[in-house]
Amino acid sequence: MGEDSPVEIVDLGEGLQCRMIGIEDLLIDRLNACKHRKSEIDCEMVELLAKRYLNDLDWSYLEKKAEMPENDTFVELLAIKERAKRRRQE
Repeated sequence: MGEDSPVEIVDLGEGLQCRMIGIEDLLIDRLNACKHRKSEIDCEMVELLAKRYLNDLDWSYLEKKAEMPENDTFVELLAIKERAKRRRQE
């Protein structure tokens, strides 16, 4: 995450708000767990998130984050994006 990270702001009422990490950072985090820790549940979560939010995700931000050496998930992200597109058409 960084200063260019997408942030969700949730209105809690009575003038209170909560700032939460964006779905893009959640997806990258789960993709890292999928690839580097071989976590099957995280692999499934990434697939579900990509399919559900396909048209809402900031894909250029995701691709930039995935290319970073600490993530190294660019190839996997592109494959997930393509599978999500195919599954949405089914």
